[in-house]
Amino acid sequence: MCCREELQKQQAAARYRKLHAEGKTEEAQSDLARLALVRKQREEAARRREEELKGQFSVIADSN
Repeated sequence: MCCREELQKQQAAARYRKLHAEGKTEEAQSDLARLALVRKQREEAARRREEELKGQFSVIADSN
């Protein structure tokens, strides 16, 4: 009896892992949304840093 329950538990866990890897669980979808937000924030920060550096270089070039 306990072996069947353990097998069912393992199968359920395997199904969940498979669905999670495919992005079909609520948890996976929220993870993907959070990752997309972080990626967007990092891209914006990189763009701002690049613009700031260009601005600093133009000030240096203008002063020479």
